[in-house]
Amino acid sequence: MKAIRIYRTRFQMSQAQLAALVHVDQTAVSKWESGVMSPRLKTLQKIALIFNCSLDDLLSDRPPAPSRGSAPKQSG
Repeated sequence: MKAIRIYRTRFQMSQAQLAALVHVDQTAVSKWESGVMSPRLKTLQKIALIFNCSLDDLLSDRPPAPSRGSAPKQSG
């Protein structure tokens, strides 16, 4: 999923940081970004909240819209 990598780098976040926020291993994030596997729906929902985007934005083949300058939300 290219969009996850694009959002993650846009928010200057490492794979390990995103992994910690969604409670997965860093290798899972790497596999999502390389297309080896896809995150579960519940995890995608958490990622969308963190990056303030829609599920469509994460699942789309088109590049995400430019950032509006908002900081990522912390998962709690």
